[in-house]
Amino acid sequence: MTAESQEKRQPRLEEKEEGLYDWQPGNGCRYYIAVTQTGRGKLVTWLRHQDIGGPSFLVIDVAEEAIGAGYFMEKMRIEERHTDDATAVLDFMVHMGITKRYC
Repeated sequence: MTAESQEKRQPRLEEKEEGLYDWQPGNGCRYYIAVTQTGRGKLVTWLRHQDIGGPSFLVIDVAEEAIGAGYFMEKMRIEERHTDDATAVLDFMVHMGITKRYC
């Protein structure tokens, strides 16, 4: 594997506007994700519908316990065939310190 191809696989994060992120985890896809602070914790929204709407997940404070990937997928209504997408959004949440880990 060349240094150039390894560089392409590194995650990239760009804040487009306050609270709106372009997450490129290295899997060849882009994820537009909005993060909003609420009185109860952080609301994470994956803008998967033409980058203007999509499912949300509320994380109360920083999740000390691991977020179960299956639970996350169920609540976000992510089909099993899109497990890679769920993993990418969970990786974003870990990267941003919204949760410590997932399983």
